[in-house]
Amino acid sequence: MGGAQGVSGTDCRQVAAEELPRLGGVEGVWLEADRFALVDSKRNRLLVYDAETGEVSYSGPPDFPWWLPDSKAGLSHPTAIGPDPEGVILGLHTPPTPDTGGAASLLLLDNALRPRNLLRWTTKHREDSSPTPSLGAHIRELAVGAGRIFAWVKPGPSYFLLELERQPEEADEFDLVNDWSTVEGEYPRLSHLPVRSLATTRGELPGVFALRFADRPFIQVLVGGRDKGEGEGMAGLSAFPHDVKVFPPLPQVTGWGSADRFYAAAEAAEYAAGLYGDGAVLYLLARTVPELGKVAWRLHRIDPRTDSVLDSTDLPTRAPHVSLLPGERYWLLEESSSFADDMFRQPTRLLLLDAEAVRSGRPIICD
Repeated sequence: MGGAQGVSGTDCRQVAAEELPRLGGVEGVWLEADRFALVDSKRNRLLVYDAETGEVSYSGPPDFPWWLPDSKAGLSHPTAIGPDPEGVILGLHTPPTPDTGGAASLLLLDNALRPRNLLRWTTKHREDSSPTPSLGAHIRELAVGAGRIFAWVKPGPSYFLLELERQPEEADEFDLVNDWSTVEGEYPRLSHLPVRSLATTRGELPGVFALRFADRPFIQVLVGGRDKGEGEGMAGLSAFPHDVKVFPPLPQVTGWGSADRFYAAAEAAEYAAGLYGDGAVLYLLARTVPELGKVAWRLHRIDPRTDSVLDSTDLPTRAPHVSLLPGERYWLLEESSSFADDMFRQPTRLLLLDAEAVRSGRPIICD
C-alpha cells in the first residue's frame, strides 16, 4: 500500500503511504528501527508503517480482549500510545453509556500489538486496595520511564497530569502517586492544538519532562534532571530558548461554531509546539512566523543534565501544523493541514528525517 518516495536532499524522504490517521498530531511509537505505529483514534484503529517501503502492514481495530473493564472491549477506542520495556502501552477511551460514565484503561501490548495485560492502578495509601474506577474519561498523552507512567487525562472539563508508579514485584499494578492540574494558560490549548507535552530521556541519568504553559512556557522536571532528584513537583529547568514566544491570547472555544476564530488566531501565532526526548537530550519544537503568511519550524536541543540550551536548527517544512516522533534510525515528521481546510487538521505528509542529522543539530536538507 504505497512506497517510499525519494525527496531531494540526503537528510529526509517522504513516506508515500496510502493511509494516514484522520486527526493530525502524531500519537505513535516506534516498534522497531524501521517500523512505527500511529493511533488513528477517529477510525478506532492503529496503523503500522514500514519505514523502508511505506506499506501499511496493519490497519484495523486492535483485538481488544474480553477481559477489558465492564466488558466494553467493542466500544473502547485507542487515544494514546507509548513504549514500554515489555512492549507497548495503549490508552483506551470507553465512551459513556446510558448507564455508566466514560472511562479510560491502560492496556499492555506486545510489539506485534497483541494484548497481554490490563494495567491496574490504585490510589496510594488507600485503606482498601480496590482499583480506582477511572484514570479519566480520556487519555490524551502517555510517557513511560523509570518504572512510571505519566498521563495527561481529561476526566471532565479540564486536564490533569497524573503520575503512576509501578508497585514492587507487581508488573501490572501501579499506584497513583501524584497529580497536577493545568495552570492558567494551558487549557484549552492542550485540548485543541496538537502540542506534544511529555518527553523522556535515557542514559546514565534518565528523566521524564513536561512542557507547561504558565505566564511563560517552561519545562517541568517530573523525574531526573540536574540536581533535581525525583518527585520535584512543579520544579522546572532553567534552560529555555529565549526566542520561543509566549502563547498569545486566543479566543475561547465554546463549540464548533467558535473554533474558526480560535484556529485563525492560533495559526497566525508563534509558540512552543512540542517537547521530545532522544537519548539524553530534549528537543523543543517551536512554531515561528518570520514572514507574513510563511510558517517556519525550529528545533531547539536542550541538555537537562547541564540545564543548558545546546543549539537550534530549522526543520524542512512550512506546514500549518507539525508534530514529531523520535526514533533510533529516523525521526518521523508529520505535516498536517490548516483547520481552515479540514476541521481535523488531516495529516498531509509523513517525512522521515535522518536521526543522526537531527542529533547533530546541523541544518536538515529536504525539499
